[in-house]
Amino acid sequence: MTTTIEEKPAKTILNQYKHVDAWFWCKYSVNPYAGCGHACEYCDARSHKYHLQSDFAQTVFVKTNAPELLRRQIAKKPKDIVALSGVTDPYQPAEEKSEITRKCLEVLAEKGFPVFIATKSDLVLRDLDLLQKIQAASSATVAFTITTFDEKLTEVFEPGAPSPMDRMQALMKVVAAGIPAGVLLLPILPYLTDSEDNLEQVVRRARIAGAAFVLVGGLTMRDAQQDRVYAFLQARYPELVPKYKTLYKGQYVPLGKYSPKVNGLCREILDKHKMPGRIARPVDFFPEKLRINKRVAEALFYKTYQLEAAGAASAKIWDFREAAWAVDELKDDVRLIYEVMGKKGLQQIPGVSENMVDYVCAVMQSI
Repeated sequence: MTTTIEEKPAKTILNQYKHVDAWFWCKYSVNPYAGCGHACEYCDARSHKYHLQSDFAQTVFVKTNAPELLRRQIAKKPKDIVALSGVTDPYQPAEEKSEITRKCLEVLAEKGFPVFIATKSDLVLRDLDLLQKIQAASSATVAFTITTFDEKLTEVFEPGAPSPMDRMQALMKVVAAGIPAGVLLLPILPYLTDSEDNLEQVVRRARIAGAAFVLVGGLTMRDAQQDRVYAFLQARYPELVPKYKTLYKGQYVPLGKYSPKVNGLCREILDKHKMPGRIARPVDFFPEKLRINKRVAEALFYKTYQLEAAGAASAKIWDFREAAWAVDELKDDVRLIYEVMGKKGLQQIPGVSENMVDYVCAVMQSI
């Protein structure tokens, strides 16, 4: 497949989320590219919500003015984690020549902002000098997507990406450079990469490589992304099309007991290899009075994640999620509020329901 690279200046570059991302801990994201030469067939960036071009992998637009825009837009923003990228891979093939991602990292290093990088490429090793500088000043985390070591599958589903072994070797070098790194075992593809043997192989090799975490997640299916996956399966694995349609029934995520079952299997494998299934939240770059808030919110977000993975009732999940957002976004020390006003003070925090107060107290006492 041939990918065309075109220059396209952006109007804006720094995306700010309404709430912190509870998986990667980023508040901002920067996408130096529109489109991705890795051409992964399952990529959720193909869905309409990201407003990208239909020939997602055939034409990649380089946002040539991204570093200059980032410098202006980040100047007055509160310090928090910036993800590179939120949608497409910051180290896709176009980066080797354009170096837009590196130039954005130079800006973030200069301004003292922490970063989170998700990639399928060992090209990230080129920028270890900048990542070490950022890690020393605030925080830098790198996550490599690895869902299987079956080369036949990866050549089919990720035709433009470096091999999983190249990624794992890159992870080892990132860790050796003193930068926290881990694996994104997502998306798990139903009936292709969801076997116990495959999942355990990824987790076991991640542990040997020194990974700090392995995050697991299933395949989502939205609009154009769903159409793409079904067309691809029909061409390569036609026997799986009926199974997928039964599993998803036109919905965004698998229905029924599939997800809780796979999540439970992953939890067992992670526990067996003593591998964290979450990224430890960096908080030392926040003002001291807010660090306790971030730690309490981290625990609440983790409970939310556990409930979702187990298929709990949505009302209970939302109780924890809203409490996590509320504590995370507090401008005052939550522990001080409790010490001065007791449980009544916690109940006055918008988003912390009455039945969440005891849990918040227990979390504070454990920190």
